[in-house]
Amino acid sequence: MRVERWHPPGFLGKHVAGAWRLRGTAHGVADFLLPDALGADIAIELGARGRVERGGSWHTLPPRVVVAGLRRALPLIHEGEVDTIGVQLPPACTCLLGVPPAALRDTVAPLGDVAAALDDALRMWSVGRRRPDDLFAALGRAFAPRCDRALRATADALASDPHAHVSALAERAGVSPRHLQRRFL
Repeated sequence: MRVERWHPPGFLGKHVAGAWRLRGTAHGVADFLLPDALGADIAIELGARGRVERGGSWHTLPPRVVVAGLRRALPLIHEGEVDTIGVQLPPACTCLLGVPPAALRDTVAPLGDVAAALDDALRMWSVGRRRPDDLFAALGRAFAPRCDRALRATADALASDPHAHVSALAERAGVSPRHLQRRFL
């Protein structure tokens, strides 16, 4: 199996941490979807779809899937010619899918159930050329950030001053320190 990694262009830097592509032949090769309590990935299956074990039974992955907030590793079996593209979202930025991060805890779901417009854009991309720059363009057109303004302002402030005190950040966002902490959770 071969893995390629792609870095997003500047215009997507705040919304996409990166992308990866896994290719190769894997008949019955065991793998895992690994836990990531804060992050989310979108996987696009261009080749044979794998099967994941959840709740004591095996389920075939949909062509485009959101994997987010996993608390434990999930067994995964690859079948046939694997060609999977993954889009990694930054920690706590699942709001770009149009839902709060808490709503995606322990999720392995069809992308269309979470973000229909993004699913349509990625479905159209997957039948085309499949180049990284085209993928990032499709993501840029489909992503309509709906993040909480206070959280975005706080994240921007932390990016410029990582040692900022919570009370100063809360004042800047126009909320109490405790309210800001709860919103980040």
